[in-house]
Amino acid sequence: MPQCTRLRLWPTMISQTLLPAQNRNDCDPTAMASPSEFGRSRREIGAKFGAGIDELKAMIECGELDRVSARAVIQIARGELDSRELKQLLPQKRIRIRSGSDDIGTEAVASPQIGDWLGRYRLGDVIHRGRNAVVFLSRHPELGIAVAVKVAISERGREQLRTEIEVLAGITHSNILRLWDAAPSVDCPYMVTEYCDGGTVLDRLASDGWNYVHLRKLMIESLLALRALDCTGRIHGDIKPSNILLTAAGETRLADFGLASCPPEKAKSCANPELLSVQGSWPYLAPECFHATGDQRSDIYSLGLTVYHLHTGEIPVNASTREECEIQHRTLRIDPLHWSVAGVSRRESELLIRMTATDPERRPDDYDRLLAEWTALPTPANCEFNQ
Repeated sequence: MPQCTRLRLWPTMISQTLLPAQNRNDCDPTAMASPSEFGRSRREIGAKFGAGIDELKAMIECGELDRVSARAVIQIARGELDSRELKQLLPQKRIRIRSGSDDIGTEAVASPQIGDWLGRYRLGDVIHRGRNAVVFLSRHPELGIAVAVKVAISERGREQLRTEIEVLAGITHSNILRLWDAAPSVDCPYMVTEYCDGGTVLDRLASDGWNYVHLRKLMIESLLALRALDCTGRIHGDIKPSNILLTAAGETRLADFGLASCPPEKAKSCANPELLSVQGSWPYLAPECFHATGDQRSDIYSLGLTVYHLHTGEIPVNASTREECEIQHRTLRIDPLHWSVAGVSRRESELLIRMTATDPERRPDDYDRLLAEWTALPTPANCEFNQ
């Protein structure tokens, strides 16, 4: 079981958010653990973590921690309980921990459960579960349509959710996920968007694959979405197959704008300076973004790798560490698709090679011109694209 190598408890945070004692008689430490167990655990925690033990004991003695919470803290200190299990013990509550695998303190917030209510929305099945957020299926109370409820489950998730709400509230486009409702400031922040019952393009790849017509349509609709985002002064920062959704009709919806940021040339007009760095997922991240900020060419690179992955079924960059991924990106040159994929022309292969050039100066830098090149490719008459 993973062991937290460092534990820091913020007393004001805990006193406001951990489970309250159900009965003030519960404040007796012997009711939560035997005196010998509590004394031994106190010495263990103190030896491991130093400052904070006196505050922790005071909270236990005055009833700010109940039996479950106190025992959970002791088990974490012993390395018998990790943060994921803690969230199961303390549903809809939170505890801040600092572990050796993370250089910054993060607030692990327990996820709500299926059947819970968030505002007007009852949570149904889990659509997706990530490190920072969980997406549930629900139904809009007035419109009666299926919706997706995205709930932040970490402090980083809260920040990303606020960014995503800000982006979606300021943009309307047929290829960008539609925002229906949001509550970023409540104890359990969430947002409500349209539900894309076609799943992600990664789901589609796993089920029945793609042909070149579908993927050309996906490319054009994704570029249209990125062009609309670019008009707001933002970079998406995390283009990958799992962040591109499909409706039942096969229409593309660009999603997950939690890492949307401002490129350097627009930094002076960016209201939030924290948005001046591009993060993203290593296998699809442009090489310049590993140590610096990117721009629209970084999104173009990531989209090129995404479409290449969907064409071939293989991820061109597949290393397991950040350093190895960066090396692979900096030396990457994809094979021309028309060599191995039926229906793909030489021109289409050349466009993908340019989009995935390791040097950003060699990539397309204008969405209008890039869209013009893609739409100029021969397209079957029954394939239509949103404009």
